[in-house]
Amino acid sequence: MPGENPHPDPLPDARPDPRRGPQPDRAAGTATPRGPSARRSSHAARREALRAKAREVRLREQRRERGGTLLVRAGVLAGGVALVTAAALALVTAVGPAPATAVPANVADDGVRVGTGMLVERSAPRPAGEAPSAEPAPAARDVADVVVWVDYHCPACKDFELENAAYLEQLVTTGAATVRVHPVAITDGSSRGARYASRAAGAALCVADLSPDQFWRASDTLFLAQPAPGDRGLTDEQLAALVTGLDGVDDAAALAECIDERRFVPWVGAATARAFAGPLPTDDLESLRGTPTVLVNGELFDASQQTFPEFVTTVLGDAYAAEQVTR
Repeated sequence: MPGENPHPDPLPDARPDPRRGPQPDRAAGTATPRGPSARRSSHAARREALRAKAREVRLREQRRERGGTLLVRAGVLAGGVALVTAAALALVTAVGPAPATAVPANVADDGVRVGTGMLVERSAPRPAGEAPSAEPAPAARDVADVVVWVDYHCPACKDFELENAAYLEQLVTTGAATVRVHPVAITDGSSRGARYASRAAGAALCVADLSPDQFWRASDTLFLAQPAPGDRGLTDEQLAALVTGLDGVDDAAALAECIDERRFVPWVGAATARAFAGPLPTDDLESLRGTPTVLVNGELFDASQQTFPEFVTTVLGDAYAAEQVTR
């Protein structure tokens, strides 16, 4: 219609992650917090509580590590922005994934989908070894379908989380996006035989299976507690303490047992192999090559070209323009 903005921006503004504190206002050069103060205070308080718990567990682990052997540091970041490359897969497959004897519930196409209210979409366990769908999400001008492959021992994945978790949570809460998280493990070789990436992903899937509505917070907490490259990371007992301590967790004893017996660790190995074999639900990439890998409505995010909020707006704007052409 005349006078109508052809590219409406349905998305809320990207907000700085509370964990990084107020960000400088580029125009004025001063810190300018955004958003309603009540929501911001509540979000910051919750994030700070999660950080405190993660820090407490990591401090205990670091004290234990000081009595061990010299840590081997394996850097994975280059030029400030980097991915864990597919070469790391050799470290996972050197011993070969164990048979997938247990399949988590609430995992569709090898990922946990989080929707409105930050609630996980429920689904029954799929047959072991069933290939995920490779069909890209249909383009929509007002809803972003975000798919992300993450490794909980990958520093670049943690960076993406720190920079974008609050923005994603805002989109999902308002119904402007859904997020499907694919926990994979390609950095097991950097934890001195402890297979931390696999065990952390297995812990996240235990939450998805047994206490799904705490999955988003559990995933966030695992990134906050991420050990340095070369560290053995948290023990199974410490991983269980980390996630069972979250408010609202269902049946903490059953959840701790799932993590202790590494119930879904074999499934993580199989899902990682499937991702590297492909195909993926995008025309931009045949198979997984590293983490984090992020898609929005089937389009591959390139952090060297745009910030993630800019990319989301671009993808939805392109979908809107295409919709007008077909009318």
